[in-house]
Amino acid sequence: MPHPIPTGRPTGTAALAPDDHSAHGRTGATGHPPVPDRTPPGRTPEPDRTTPARDRISVPGQVTDAPVRAEHVPVDSPETLRHLLGQPMPLVIDKVHQRLTEADTDILARSPFCVLATCDADGNCDASPRGGEPGFAHVLDAGTLVLPDLPGNRRADSFHNVLENPHVGLLFLVPGSPEVLRVNGRAQVLRDAPFFDALTTRGRHPLLALVVDIDEIYLHCPQSLNRSGLWSAGAAVRGADSGAARVRRSAGTAP
Repeated sequence: MPHPIPTGRPTGTAALAPDDHSAHGRTGATGHPPVPDRTPPGRTPEPDRTTPARDRISVPGQVTDAPVRAEHVPVDSPETLRHLLGQPMPLVIDKVHQRLTEADTDILARSPFCVLATCDADGNCDASPRGGEPGFAHVLDAGTLVLPDLPGNRRADSFHNVLENPHVGLLFLVPGSPEVLRVNGRAQVLRDAPFFDALTTRGRHPLLALVVDIDEIYLHCPQSLNRSGLWSAGAAVRGADSGAARVRRSAGTAP
């Protein structure tokens, strides 16, 4: 969403600002809060995202954040950002709504995949894929969505985050279609409810479900899909041939 144009979305996340840790008393030696270690046994811990890049120790063979370069010119204020981008068209702002429409539920009925974005109380973010049969996202009512959760890797990063900070973002895709539906809201993790039987897929009953009370919904511009050619024939082959090489060049590991 464009910023700082108001959309009517609740601003409860202000109470979870990542710079305010005085109430928690959990700051480390650098003044930054420690990240809870949720790494499963035998797995390599995630890189430290809370210590400034200049203070991090470089480990051979481990990819770290790129250093801040003197020639980089940052955007340091909403006013600068708006000056560079210009004002959004009124249609972009007016299309935001808070209740599911028939067009929205049609997209949800055809969508087998979404990305779930969450953030913990300290501002550490996570984006996780969710999927199933088309229509796997259950519409409880015009203001509520339910995402069933079947056993996976059991890391439960998204659920851990929701327990600390209920604000979530969802992005639904429909294969072959330019439609992109975005849903923002506040979530709760449930282990049972009367509608759990309706979430059963191929005989598998969900162990948990994420219930999302919707704050805002809107169709996103399809230009990213168009530019990427995501649904075009041969896109997977092109990605396999060229994507890995570009990543290696960017990381400085190309032969």
